[in-house]
Amino acid sequence: MSVQALINALRSVPYLETLGITVEQARPGRVSLKLPLSDPLKDHAGGMHTSAVFAAGEAAAGVAVGTHPVLASITSLQKATGIKYLHRATTDIIASAALDDAFVDDVQRGLKETGRTEADVIVAIYDAKGKQVAEIVAVYTFRSSP
Repeated sequence: MSVQALINALRSVPYLETLGITVEQARPGRVSLKLPLSDPLKDHAGGMHTSAVFAAGEAAAGVAVGTHPVLASITSLQKATGIKYLHRATTDIIASAALDDAFVDDVQRGLKETGRTEADVIVAIYDAKGKQVAEIVAVYTFRSSP
């Protein structure tokens, strides 16, 4: 998927378009999404609302899985997602996810053995100063196509 195709895909999701999420970097299975701090996304104290931080991270996990050349052709669903907030985000944020060969190998091995498997997609979220403000673990379930 080209970067422009990814941008168009993100814009086609009204919620993500409303948030203002943009693509910073993208390669198959790797993505960095930017969420600019704006007044509608601020919490009562003026920082990035935690739900917006979560949304950016959850989107990055989905894009990483959906753009991987092997995983994109496998049926996948996000089963659970957890977030650990490390610091208050007071600037734009970048949510980055990358799937390595070991991740893909584990998914393929699980599918071969049982036809269904789960894997954790880790997303690191940084502020504009490079400080990590959150980490997401998105649990995906993969199953062989019928």
